[in-house]
Amino acid sequence: MTSPNPMVGAVLVKQGQIIGKDYHRRAGTPHAEALVLQQAGSRARGATLYVNLEPCCHKEKRTPPCTSEILRAGIRRIVVGMEDPNPKVSGRGLAHLKEAGVSVIFGVLQDRARRLNEAYVKHITTGLPFVILKIASTLDGKIATVSGESRWITGETARQEVHRMRGAADAVMVGSGTATALASPEKIRALKERGVEVLVQPGNSGKVDFQSLLDLLGERGINSILVEGGSELNAVLLREKIADKVVFFLAPKIIGGQDAVSAVGGVSPKSLADAVPLRDLRVRKVGEDLMVEGYVYRHH
Repeated sequence: MTSPNPMVGAVLVKQGQIIGKDYHRRAGTPHAEALVLQQAGSRARGATLYVNLEPCCHKEKRTPPCTSEILRAGIRRIVVGMEDPNPKVSGRGLAHLKEAGVSVIFGVLQDRARRLNEAYVKHITTGLPFVILKIASTLDGKIATVSGESRWITGETARQEVHRMRGAADAVMVGSGTATALASPEKIRALKERGVEVLVQPGNSGKVDFQSLLDLLGERGINSILVEGGSELNAVLLREKIADKVVFFLAPKIIGGQDAVSAVGGVSPKSLADAVPLRDLRVRKVGEDLMVEGYVYRHH
């Protein structure tokens, strides 16, 4: 709920005891560092502050710079997960603290810190949203029977996890089947009457220019997009390297048959060398299903 800000939590420790812990709730409200310092009050002097992201040091925002608050409180040491990639900060916050005599320990659990704010990192460095492709399929990679039946492939616990993912994303992208049903002139008029903004992409090709779409959404402050489409949309986003992350929910079922709907459509690559590789794979059980997460590997 902090978007377009990063997610930040902070813990204040003194003589082995936690004297403050809190997190940033949403843009425009106090940052995690300010909240824990407020909790601790005068006890903060000489304490150690743990925070997953470099404290801010600039004034171009609705809240005061955290570095000034930290110095004013008399913090002796700070342990930081990762540097803030925001060009307005990007090492300046840590430098400010070091110059003032605060002991800085940097890079603790850095990979986990980056994963937590992966959407923020992409948006602040590229201007583009972080795209998560979610697919629920059987073990043999089918998302529906030949008749189109797909409810419910996965179990209740997996569906609850997907609800959580929707809540964490800034936007949800759907496939052309759902979008066409929504995009009739009557539906568009009804949506506009209810205060919904409807954007229609120019051109008569019937196909979406995803790069232009991402540019537009990024400009509007959309940090992350959860894609819940069909096999053809999945294929395009993977083939065009639009997706950053893929999340498969695999149900312990086998549909079988070449005529059942596969998770990824489109045209098959001519060789395995053209397959889409994933990196940093994580697998965990969610109810009776398996949740497999990986990042789309891009050759540079």
